[in-house]
Amino acid sequence: MESTDAPATKEEAKVERDTALEGLVDAKRTVHHQEASPDAAAAAGCRKDIEAEAAASAAASAAGEAEALKATSTHISTKREAPQNPSSSDSDSDSVAGDACKRVRTETDDTTTTEDVSATIDAAAAAAAAAAAAAAVAEFKERTKIAMDQFVEEHKCPLTTELLCDPVTAEDGHNYEREMVEKLIKDSSSKRNKKQKKLLRSPRTNEPMGAEIKSDVSLRNTIQNFIESGLIGGEVAESWRQRKLIIDTKKLAEDDDPNAMQRLGEWYDGGLQGLPRSKVLARKWITKADSARVSQAVRRVREDKDPDAMNSLGMWYSEGEKGLVANEVQAFKYFKMLADRNDARGMAQAGIRLADGVGTKGDVNAGLGLVLRAADGDSSSDLACYCLGVWYHDGMYGLQIDETKAEHYLKKAVDGSCTFLHLGLVWEDEAHERLRGIKENRKA
Repeated sequence: MESTDAPATKEEAKVERDTALEGLVDAKRTVHHQEASPDAAAAAGCRKDIEAEAAASAAASAAGEAEALKATSTHISTKREAPQNPSSSDSDSDSVAGDACKRVRTETDDTTTTEDVSATIDAAAAAAAAAAAAAAVAEFKERTKIAMDQFVEEHKCPLTTELLCDPVTAEDGHNYEREMVEKLIKDSSSKRNKKQKKLLRSPRTNEPMGAEIKSDVSLRNTIQNFIESGLIGGEVAESWRQRKLIIDTKKLAEDDDPNAMQRLGEWYDGGLQGLPRSKVLARKWITKADSARVSQAVRRVREDKDPDAMNSLGMWYSEGEKGLVANEVQAFKYFKMLADRNDARGMAQAGIRLADGVGTKGDVNAGLGLVLRAADGDSSSDLACYCLGVWYHDGMYGLQIDETKAEHYLKKAVDGSCTFLHLGLVWEDEAHERLRGIKENRKA
C-alpha cells in the first residue's frame, strides 16, 4: 500500500505558498517605506525578485500534487500485476492518490502502459505548476497595485492634488511641489500681504510656517523609479511624465538654453504639453531664446572664432532676425571674417556684397574673385555657383555672356554637389528656369 506522504506534502506546499504570499506584502511595504534610502533605484529589481519568489512558491505548491500523481502511477502499475479481485490495500491506495488518481483513471484504460500514465502525470503536474504560478503572480500584482495606489494618494501635493514631481520639504515637515510652494512663499512676502500682516501658513495644517524649503531628492528618485519600473502607471504616470518634461525644460531655460526657451515659447503659443495658451508668455520665451542665441554666437566668435557663429550673425544682421535690427555693415563684417578663414559661405556672401557695394565700399574685381573661389574651390558654395551662372548668362560685372559656363555653374548650384547648400528655394527655382531656357535656345 502506498504511503500517504504525498497529499501531506501537497498541503504543506499550499501552506508554504500562502506564507510566501504574505511575505510579498511585507516586502512591498518595505519598498514603500524606503523612500529615504539612496538605494531607491532598486525598486524595479525588487519587483522582479518578488515575482520570482511568488513563482517559486507556486512551484512548491505544485510539487505536492506531482507527488500525488506519482503515487497514482505506482498504484496503477501494482494493480495490473495483482489478481483481479481487489484487496483492501488497493482501496487504501485509491484513497491516498485522491483527486490525482481520479484524473488519471479518466484518461487511461486496461491497455494503457506505465509510460503512458507517466506522460499523463507529467503533463498534469506541469499544468498544475503553471496555473499555481500564474495565480500567485496575479495575486501579487493585485496587492502591489493596491499598495501603489495608496502610495500615490499619500504623496500628492495638496496644492496641485497630483503626484509630486519635484518635491521639496517645507518647514512644516510636509512635502510640496516646488513651483507651487515657491509661489505661495513669494505671494506671502509681497508688500500687500506684509502691510496686511498676513503670515505664511502651512497648506497642510494652516499653522504659521517659515519660508525655508529643501529639495527631497530621495523621495523624487523613489517616485521616478516607481514610474520607470511600471509600478505606477496609467494616467497618473502620463501626467507625471508631462509635468516632468515641463519642469526639466524650464530648468534648462533658466540656464540660458535657447532651445529650451524656444520650446517653451512654442508650447505657450499653442497651448501644448498641458500649458495654458498665452501669446504674452510665448513672445517672452521666444524673445529670450533669440537673445540667448545672439549672445552665445557673439561669445563663440570672440572666444573660439567659430565659423558657424560668424555665418549665423552675418545672416541675422542681414535679415534683421533674432531680435537684431537689420544692419548690412555688421552683416558684411561677419561674412568678411568668415571669408578670411577660406570658408566658401563667407566668400560667397562677402563677394556678392563687394560686387554690389552693399554694407561696404564696392569693389567688383575683389567681389568677383571671392565668388569664383567660393564656386571652384575644394570647399564650394551653391550660392556662389548660382551667382556666377546668372552673371555669365546675363553678362554682368564685366563678364561676357557665355551660356556654356552659365549652364555649368547653374547645374552645380542645384545638383547638391557643393559643400555648403545655402541657396534659397526661390533662387533654386530660378536656376532651374534658366537651365530650361538654355536648353530651349539650343534646340532653336
